[in-house]
Amino acid sequence: MLGFYLNLLLIAIGILELSTGLFVRFQEKESSDFREFIPVFTFFSTMICCGYGLMGIMPDVSKAYIPRFFGLWGCLGLLLTEFSVTIFDMNIKKITKHIIIQIPSIFGFIDLFLYGQKSVNSYIRHDFYNTFELADKKFALFNYAYLIILGILLLIMTVRWYKRKTIKREKRFVAQIILSNFIVLLAVFPVFFPDRVAVKYPTIPYCFAFSVNFFIWIRALKKKLSFNMTLKNVSEGIFYTIDLPIIIFSADGRISLYNPNAQNFLELKELDNVFIRDIFNITDVEEMRIKTKANRGEEYQLKTSVKSTEKQCLLRCSVKMDYAGEPYCIIGTILPQE
Repeated sequence: MLGFYLNLLLIAIGILELSTGLFVRFQEKESSDFREFIPVFTFFSTMICCGYGLMGIMPDVSKAYIPRFFGLWGCLGLLLTEFSVTIFDMNIKKITKHIIIQIPSIFGFIDLFLYGQKSVNSYIRHDFYNTFELADKKFALFNYAYLIILGILLLIMTVRWYKRKTIKREKRFVAQIILSNFIVLLAVFPVFFPDRVAVKYPTIPYCFAFSVNFFIWIRALKKKLSFNMTLKNVSEGIFYTIDLPIIIFSADGRISLYNPNAQNFLELKELDNVFIRDIFNITDVEEMRIKTKANRGEEYQLKTSVKSTEKQCLLRCSVKMDYAGEPYCIIGTILPQE
């Protein structure tokens, strides 16, 4: 019964990986070097857990080879994707990159065709779950040899990748990837000795290892993407470092954000249900005019003063519209007046 629950857990982890990968992909809407890699990596990682998990719980053991094929496809695809990303991020000639990537990929397809056949394994039905035993050793030897060679190449290339990085955060990123690959290596190692290691749950260790690999990759990528020179990151930096005081408020006048310069100029402490009329000397007519202009998407400016300090200023309001053509925020630039 434990085998059934472990395989069910694998499927749940696969679904979690898929949702996590899609969330990160759509969260990072700005273009970046690694953004397009996320869905491919997520797809293969999900195939591993869901493929081997379904293989383990299928009631019809004669069909267990089908999801097992997709699990194997996920393993090979994930390793080749990691290898490709490593090569493409290195500063070598483009044609050399393609040659280095194409050769392992060709052998990967051959291995998938040979080792993914139905006759390679004998599938065994236990209480509520399935396992398999190796039936055709010649294809298994090719698979083991291919994985060893690919693993060595991946280790060599990631170490070279690490050495070529000069920025500390980039080195930390690559170091996390090397760590995740070692976790996979340690989990896959017992597979090479099926007669000496317990084979009651043959796919569970490396499926969990690939899941750990996935979440380490996603965590490392999120940190890396946060430092990419995208419009999102640059705009955020400008907002907090620009010399002018800037506040962002809704169409009803509720203030949501402000930069440090605005905090100093307006002497703001907290933003708990604070409206622009709590900060500026604004009449009802002027407030109504701001709202009317905002609903039309028009810019507006007015001369006013700060209530707490009586400093004179010019408030320029620029409206940002959502996809439905409705105002979702107003950016107020404050120009101090002598």
